[in-house]
Amino acid sequence: MQVGKPAEQLGAAVGDRMMRDHGVLVTVCGGHTIRLLLPYRAGADELREVWRAISRSLESEAT
Repeated sequence: MQVGKPAEQLGAAVGDRMMRDHGVLVTVCGGHTIRLLLPYRAGADELREVWRAISRSLESEAT
């Protein structure tokens, strides 16, 4: 998922926060792209938790 523009490095900050605060494994490419490393059989509950983590991480970095 692309987060911000390449020069902003927002993806790196969001990715760090997702791993540190929410325990979601991600990789960051180019400082603006986040790759989620989800379990193959992630269910609806796990996916909702990941989306909440993304939302909270983006909100934290936007302030």
